[in-house]
Parts: sequence; structure tokens; C-alpha cells
Amino acid sequence: MKLILFFLLSALIYSDFSMSSRSVTAYVIQTMSNETDRLALLAFKEGLADSSGTLHSWNTSMHHCSWEGVSCGHKHPQRVTALKLPSRSLMGYLAPSLANLTFLRTLYLMENGFHGELPPTLGKLRRLQHFNVSFNSLYGRIPAELSNCSELRVLCLHSNELTGRIPVELGSFSKLQILTIGNNSLVGVIPSSLGNLSSLYWLNLRSRCMGGSQSSACLEGNIPMELGNLAHLRYVDLSGNRLSGMIPSSIFNLSELFLLSAPANQLHGNLPQNMGMTLPSLQYLLLGGNQLSGKIPALFPNSSRLANIDLSHNNFEGQIPSSLGRLQALYWLNLAYNQLEARDAEDWRFMDALTNCSHFRVLGLDHNKLGGVLPNSIANLSTQLQKVLLGANHISGSIPSGIHNLFNLDSLDMAENHLSGVIPEAIGSLNQLRWLGLFRNRLTGNIPFSVGNLTQLLNLYLFDNVLQGSIPATLGRLQQLTDISLSKNQLSGSIPGEFFTFSYLSNAIDLSHNYLAGTIPVEVGGLKNVRSLVLSGNKLSGKLPTTLGNCESLETEEINEYNEEGSSMVKRMEECIASVARLGLSCSKESPSERKNMTDVAAQMQDIRDGYLGVGIHQR
Repeated sequence: MKLILFFLLSALIYSDFSMSSRSVTAYVIQTMSNETDRLALLAFKEGLADSSGTLHSWNTSMHHCSWEGVSCGHKHPQRVTALKLPSRSLMGYLAPSLANLTFLRTLYLMENGFHGELPPTLGKLRRLQHFNVSFNSLYGRIPAELSNCSELRVLCLHSNELTGRIPVELGSFSKLQILTIGNNSLVGVIPSSLGNLSSLYWLNLRSRCMGGSQSSACLEGNIPMELGNLAHLRYVDLSGNRLSGMIPSSIFNLSELFLLSAPANQLHGNLPQNMGMTLPSLQYLLLGGNQLSGKIPALFPNSSRLANIDLSHNNFEGQIPSSLGRLQALYWLNLAYNQLEARDAEDWRFMDALTNCSHFRVLGLDHNKLGGVLPNSIANLSTQLQKVLLGANHISGSIPSGIHNLFNLDSLDMAENHLSGVIPEAIGSLNQLRWLGLFRNRLTGNIPFSVGNLTQLLNLYLFDNVLQGSIPATLGRLQQLTDISLSKNQLSGSIPGEFFTFSYLSNAIDLSHNYLAGTIPVEVGGLKNVRSLVLSGNKLSGKLPTTLGNCESLETEEINEYNEEGSSMVKRMEECIASVARLGLSCSKESPSERKNMTDVAAQMQDIRDGYLGVGIHQR
């Protein structure tokens, strides 16, 4: 019996000791882990400049789980699971010690001033799910070691200074949903291994390649056909690179795709005519600035959500399909700079169809081969329309009088066509207009007085037409103007003084090559910001107003063929040059005592300038 009691007592003592040992061991491990996280955060702080005081709480007076931007877990309450410090004006580098936060699942440091390289040791964060360091100044290569973070769902490195190639290893993220590494300086090809990212729905590889120049860092080569394997892909942005070849047909079978953006590349080939059937979720089709050709797909029966189509700066030809009018969500259609044609009313049927698009805001058809008469149905387009760009085509007929119905227009470009007839008086109702270009047409009649009602106008270009009559004094109301050209018309009469009261006009006034007569109004001196004043090729006479000297910003002035009491401008120019030459010689004498002082030089230069302005100016 005593022996049994001895064994029981021994077992109890051993059991207590064992349990105590395990508790002590667990306590030691937990304490060490807590200390590891705290020290890792302090080491990270050590390399930062914190101008906003965000990290003021990071000190020994409180537990690290209570520090600003730090979150700890519930299952492991002392371990850091999230570090979120976006937009805090932090400057510095990403310390390798961050890799010691082994329970970290979320790391958000975007929109700060971090620089230096991405530490390869971050690949040790096996639990990391969300990693966002976008909009910083990080440089160097994307470390392949990041592929060890097998739990990653979000990887955002865009808008930094990262260089080198996209690591092939990034294709191993089976759970990755968002990959944005664009707006860096990455080079090489898009790895086909990205086609293995079976959970991916957001892909941003856009570049800030400078115009696709050969000296810029860009992605190049073909778009991998393997991207078509990503069945859940919704967003693809490959813009601004040097990608070439054809767009893989597999891309057009991604039924969940809502944005396909690859402008400013070197892609060629045709768009599938049935793409409207296979992309039912598509909302944005942005492929401008490539070398795509063929016809614009005519059928969009299943792509009813399409809102933005930009196929500009390509080589598309043929007619514009009227089926575009079925896209009731359409608000942006840019087909400019192609080879699209229209010859008769049948070819312009698309304009009638577009009247169904009640949210329409931008219509860009400039620089094509559109001919025939512009249909009146243009006036029935959505009243939300802001831009109508039809310049550089072969359009004939007159400007539809109903154009005033588009009362939200801010840009109207019908320049470089074969338009005839008068400028409709109703155009003055477009009081939101900021850009009006009707130049290089065959427009006749007077400039409507109602143009003076366009008080928001910044640019007015009516040059190279057959406009007649006088310049309306009402144009003086256009106080927001920065640029105006009425040259190469048949305008006559005198220049109204109100015309020179444009307080913001900073670029150019060009009234050259008309039949304007009389003197230049003294109000011309109010053009203190204008850089170019061109009045040549008219019948102006009399003395130039001395107020012209107030035009302090003037760089280009042309007022030749200007008569004053039989004295030629050429003679005065010669006298001016001679006077400057004599003054220069007097400043170059060997003896300093014989040289003119700078006060006298400045006074004489002013006299020469005033004498020159008293006749005419033609200088650059």
C-alpha cells in the first residue's frame, strides 16, 4: 500500500512539474514573440522621417498593439496582423525587420514617401494577404522572393520607380486577385506565367513610357495568349507600353471583362466582328493609339453596358456602324484619326442612331474621311453632350441651325471641312462653349453679333473662310479669351475699340489678310498679356497709338503695310537699327571714361523704342 502511494505521489509531482514546464516554455515563447514584433516595428520606425507625428504613439509607454496603424489578432492577441499607415507623409525605407512580423496579413503603406528597394526578406511573410506600397518612390527590381507569400490576394506596387523585368515567379500566386504593378519603369515581356493566376480579376501593367519612344522603359513583345485563361478577369490595363502583335483572340472570350485598355501601344490586326457577343460585361473599350485596322465591329447585341469606346489614332476604315446607337449607356465615342468614310445620307445613319444614347457626352470623329452633308439629326443628340469634334473631314452643306439645342457643349470643332452658308445666329445660345473652331471652310456672311454671348469662350478660330462685314463690337464681351484668329477673310471697316479689351488674352490676336481700314484704336494698350499681335495684310493707316508700348508681353508683332504721312516702315526700321548700332559702338570704346553709363543707355533705348513704335512694328 505504501508503495502504491509513493508511485501516485511521484506521478503527481512529475505531472505538476511537466505542466509547469510547458507553461513556462509557452510564456517564454510568447514573450519572445511579443518582443520580436515590438522590436521589428521600432526598427522600422528608426528608418523613417515622420513630419506629421503619426508615429508619436510608438513608444514604451503603451503596448505595441495600441500603436497608431498597428492591429493585433484575436487568436494570437499579442501578434501584429496588420500595419496600415497610408497617406501619412512618412519618408524613409522599408526596413528588412518587417519580415519578422511573421503573423502579418495586411501591409498598407501607400501614398507616402518611401524610397529604396523592396527587401527580398518580405518573402518570409507567409501569412501576408494584402500588400500595398503604391504611390511611393521605391526603386530597384521586384524581388522574386515575394512569390513565397503564397497567401497573397492583393499585390499593389504601382506608381513607384521600380525597374527590371516582371519576375516569372509572380505567376505562382494561386490566390492572387489584384495585381497592379503599372506606372513603374519595367521592361521586357509580360510573362506567360501570369496566365496561371486563376483567381485574378484585376491586372494593371500600364506604363509611363514617354510616347513609346525607344529610349523609354516599357513592356514589349506580344500580349500572352495565356491571359485568356483568366476566366474571372474583369480589368486589364496595358496602356502606354510598346506591346506589338495582335490582341489574342482568347482575350475576347473573357465574359466577365468590363475594362479592356491597351492604348498607346503598337498593336495591329482586326477586332473580331463578333466581339459584341462574347463580351457581355464590357463597359470600357480603350484601344486608341495603335495600328489596328479593318472595320469597326458592327454588332454589339450583348455588350449593352458599353459606355466608353476609344478607337482613335488607328487605321480603321469603312463606315461607322449604326448599331452603336443601341448602346444606351454610351457616353464617350472617340473614333478620331482613322480612315472612316461617309459619302451619303445612308452612311450618316449612325448619327440618327446615336440620338438614342441619352447619356452621350463626347463625340470625336475628327481627322477621318467623312464626306456628304452633315445631317440635322446632330442637333437631336443628348443635351448632355459636351464635345462635338468633326474637324479635318470632307463634310459639306451648312451648319445645322438646331445646333443650339446642344446647350451643354464646351467644344465645337467643325474646322477644315467644306461647310458653306452662314454661321447661324443661334450659335450664340451655346453659352457653355469654351472652344469654337470653324476655320478653313467656305463660310460666308457676317460674324453673328450673338457670338458675343459666348462669355466662357477661351479660343475662337474663324480664319480662312469668306466672312464679310465688320468685326462685331460685341466680341469685346469675350473677356475669357486667350486666343482669337479671324484672318484670311473679307472683313472690312474699322477695328472696334472694344475688340482690344480682352483682359485675359495671353496668346494671339490675328486679324491679318482682311480689308480692315482706319487707325488702330488706343485700346490696344490694354493687351498687357498678349504674346502675338498680327494685323498685317490690311489697309490700316494713321499713327500707331503710343499705348502699344503697354503691351509688355508682346513677342510677335506684325503691323506692316501701315501708312503714315508717306513715311515707310522700312525707313524707320533702318533708322532704328542704325541708332542701336551707334549706341552699341559708344558702349564699346576702349576708354571706360568715354563709355556711356547704363542710365543714359536705358534712356536712349527707350527713345529708340518709342520712335520705332511711332511708325510700325514687325519683329520677332
